[in-house]
Amino acid sequence: MFDIGSDAGSPGYDPSALTDVIHQFSLVRSDLICHGALSDVDDNQLCELALNIESLRRGLDSLSITVLAELDARGTTDTVHGMRTGSWLANNALLPGGGSRSRVKVADRVRRHFPEIASSLESGAIGFDHAKVLVDAANPRIIDEFKPFVTRLIDLVPLMTFERWKKEVEGVAALLDQDGGHNPGDDITDNTLTLSPGMSGTLGIKGQLCGDNAIIVFDAISERADQIFHRMKNDAKLAGGVKGDLKIPPRRTLLALALSELVREALGKPASAASAPTVAPRTDVSLVINAANPDLVTDSNGTPIGDTSKFTLLCDPTFRPVVMNTEGMVIDLGRDQRLVNDALRRALFHRDGGCVWPGCENPATWCDAHHVQHWINNGRTDLANTGLLCRYHHGVTHRKGWSMHATDDQWFWWESPSGKSFWSQRHGKQRTGCPPPPPSQSPNAPPSNAPPRPSQC
Repeated sequence: MFDIGSDAGSPGYDPSALTDVIHQFSLVRSDLICHGALSDVDDNQLCELALNIESLRRGLDSLSITVLAELDARGTTDTVHGMRTGSWLANNALLPGGGSRSRVKVADRVRRHFPEIASSLESGAIGFDHAKVLVDAANPRIIDEFKPFVTRLIDLVPLMTFERWKKEVEGVAALLDQDGGHNPGDDITDNTLTLSPGMSGTLGIKGQLCGDNAIIVFDAISERADQIFHRMKNDAKLAGGVKGDLKIPPRRTLLALALSELVREALGKPASAASAPTVAPRTDVSLVINAANPDLVTDSNGTPIGDTSKFTLLCDPTFRPVVMNTEGMVIDLGRDQRLVNDALRRALFHRDGGCVWPGCENPATWCDAHHVQHWINNGRTDLANTGLLCRYHHGVTHRKGWSMHATDDQWFWWESPSGKSFWSQRHGKQRTGCPPPPPSQSPNAPPSNAPPRPSQC
């Protein structure tokens, strides 16, 4: 697509040549994206454009590996900037540190050991991902025996999918390794897990489990994800079917929810006991509420908590009052005060028998005590204003557009965003009949003079 080379007779490197290419690329990108020219491209041209861009990417990968290998060999970034090549690249290009160091490692090994990989990158026969697979497979024990196979392995690239080709490479490396190959799980340190807290209450999880650990965790999470799927399928049917207000999320979301649910259950069980938990699972979480702006709730690091998570966590908390002066210095700590005490929790267990959302099978010991009229909106902490909800259905209840109501005889009912309403359950049995017409407003909504809406059950 672009001519990034110089004439055969031109001496040395002309810095302006690459600058001209970058300028050309910027003009094409501007025409296609900013000026709407992409809408005039037909389907065949669009496919060709996508492949040309990938070809260009491979050319850039080849150039990047060559330049990074030269930088690392010279030790330039260490001498000039006091940083190793990978760290310097990550810092200046705003890239992840691990990925930058990996690129430098691949570049260095290609330069020193694998000229065949370098020439294949240059021709566009392979990309960086292929080069990384080959370099990673050639561990120091087998690198000399592995080299004669590199050309043949590269020739296999267009004949199969990337994943299948990767298995071929790993198979050759395993056969060549006289030590029997590396078997993940032989070393306990092969089991790894990294937790990366992010903004707005997110948590990135990355890791690897081996052997029995992998089998146990995979089976447990998969089985629980299947249970959650069927539970959500029933919930969706209850809330109006395909066009209702509850959608079944993709499998990856079900797996994430399954992991969270299993952890919550484990927190409610003594480590050495096989019996069911006697207290609801709870984690010690610090939330900061500013007295001058009580709607703003953050964690202890100052990260804002979203509305759904905020109201769910504040619904059944343990409060530890912290008194600070105007400069943010702690000057006093209060005593723990649990809003739902043990006596009230026992009464809830006896009355509700588990999660009150119809069809949910989570037991009482795995439920939160939800305030129908939120505590933060002056709701009372008593039997008439609280009900047991598992963490998932507790979150649903706090979603925008959903409202939960209580009757004088201590039954509950919900109204979905589309106006569908349904009764709660007790001890696994749902109340029959239509719930009363929705009030003019939710118990947690601002005052309104709107008339009641008709019930849709």
